Amino acid sequence: LRANYTDEIKERATCQHDHKLEDITHILVNCESIGQELIWNLAGNLWSKKNSKIEWERPGLGVIIGAGLANISSQTGKRKSGDERLYKILIAESSYLAWKLCCERVIQNNNTPFTEQEVENRWNYMMNEHLQLDRRMTSLNFGKKWVSPKLVKATSIWKGLLKAEDFLPDDWVTNTGVLVGIESDLRRQTGPRGR
Repeated sequence: LRANYTDEIKERATCQHDHKLEDITHILVNCESIGQELIWNLAGNLWSKKNSKIEWERPGLGVIIGAGLANISSQTGKRKSGDERLYKILIAESSYLAWKLCCERVIQNNNTPFTEQEVENRWNYMMNEHLQLDRRMTSLNFGKKWVSPKLVKATSIWKGLLKAEDFLPDDWVTNTGVLVGIESDLRRQTGPRGR
């Protein structure tokens, strides 16, 4: 650290929970404070609920940075665009939330850790917001940025993950009068840590 940095900034350079350098890898992958590990477990549990054939590995920094390039194919070689999109959403949104929670904890909350329930609620809210964004993006008003309702529904980005899915009307994607949300029973379970 530079000598002209304030004491406060110098203090923030080291994680108060495990006394490691507070760099991007630490924040997104290695920090032992409640937050990022639970976030990745929730993401993994959602992925496993959706894709029992494609095993979830906890992402390392390289996977997080390169998630936009993910290519998921069936055994016949056909791209699974719904699975690719869900994977990209999970990695991008989960890493952003881990970063955001770290900043809030360190800068706003005087290093007071979040509770597991707070982290889980924030993650569930974030994923439900993305589901609602996908629904809104099916409006033709978005022009070239329009998302096909078929991609949201038929290619099954969210299929198997929604509350009371069997009772949703066929037009749940475009019908704004339908309340849709993701199941929130993705309680913690530990898995292998990817690096």
